[in-house]
Amino acid sequence: MYFRILRVQKKVESELNTLNEELNAIFDSGDVSIIGTNVHGQITHFNKGAERLLQYTASEMIGINNPEIIHLANEVDTRSAELSGQLGKPVTGFDTFVELAREGQYESREWTYVRKDGSMFPVQLVVSAIKDKDGEITGFLGVGIDKSEIKKAEAEVLTLLELTKGQNDRLKNFAHIVSHNLRSHSGNFSMLLQIFTGERPDLAEDEYIQLLTIASDNLTETIANLTEVVQMSNSVELSLVPLNLNSIISSAINNVSITAKEAAVEIINEIDPEIEVRGIPAYMDSIVLNFITNGIKYRSPERKARVTLSSSIVEDFAVLTIKDNGLGIDLKRNGAKLFGMYKTFHSNPDARGIGLFITKNQIESVGGKIEVESELGEGTTFRVFFKNSTKLSAVE
Repeated sequence: MYFRILRVQKKVESELNTLNEELNAIFDSGDVSIIGTNVHGQITHFNKGAERLLQYTASEMIGINNPEIIHLANEVDTRSAELSGQLGKPVTGFDTFVELAREGQYESREWTYVRKDGSMFPVQLVVSAIKDKDGEITGFLGVGIDKSEIKKAEAEVLTLLELTKGQNDRLKNFAHIVSHNLRSHSGNFSMLLQIFTGERPDLAEDEYIQLLTIASDNLTETIANLTEVVQMSNSVELSLVPLNLNSIISSAINNVSITAKEAAVEIINEIDPEIEVRGIPAYMDSIVLNFITNGIKYRSPERKARVTLSSSIVEDFAVLTIKDNGLGIDLKRNGAKLFGMYKTFHSNPDARGIGLFITKNQIESVGGKIEVESELGEGTTFRVFFKNSTKLSAVE
């Protein structure tokens, strides 16, 4: 029995020692200021983190100073006035930090700490009461976490937001100018084409004249869509409209027909004519054109080039699949940067590394997503998930 009691005692001692070591490790943390006081405010504990952050040694603080020495006087006065009004009684000095804890309330508050050399830094301070086994308060514990890096990050975010806002404003002004000027030139081009076919009706059925007419009509529509983008509200969701996917694909194919013919690339449209998606016309035109032109641009010289567009419904999405049998992409090597800005994966002189970056952002801005499969030397398949207009309409 004696040895059994001894084993239990040793086990308890070992567990207590481990717990004590863990508590000491926490208390001596170099990244957190932990300051303990008695009920009168005199500092009784001052950990390694407090020494590092505040430049005072524990011997300079324990039994000598009050936490007020590390606080800005004007912050203490302001908080003192707030608490006095809130609690209906005078709250001053050290009580400003502990009065709520004394009354059993929890408070986490941002303060400014003042180092020994007078420099300052922000902290998130939590103050709690230390009680004995009878529930009597014997002191207080203040745990402060340095918020300097957080504040720095917040400032950087605000700066970035201001920069982005400025760039966005300039982009809007640019878009207004471009849409206005393009509309003027497009109108002139369309008018000249009408005058030409009016004077030479014998050429109205010419293949190239017809292609020019289609290109002119599509240009006019694209400019109209661009104008809508410029004028749309800041909420993209409110700007989404039902669009027939097959019509968008057919228009894009017409736009690149000459390019595809010269490159000997067959474009196959297998889109279900009934499928509608929710999107923004200008974005949809840009998305589809980018995928088709990429299929043409990165065709393989080793086989007859082909780009196939098909569709399907997956849960709440209408899925556009663009499959080509071109050069392909090594996704193991380049997958992580596929949609990055200025990333190119082939030696094509026309590659600028911006198309997929813009396209992915346009897709995500209308609530969609994109997936890709590719094998180097075999081809690439993109699957673009758009909101299914028909299904959403039924739910709404």
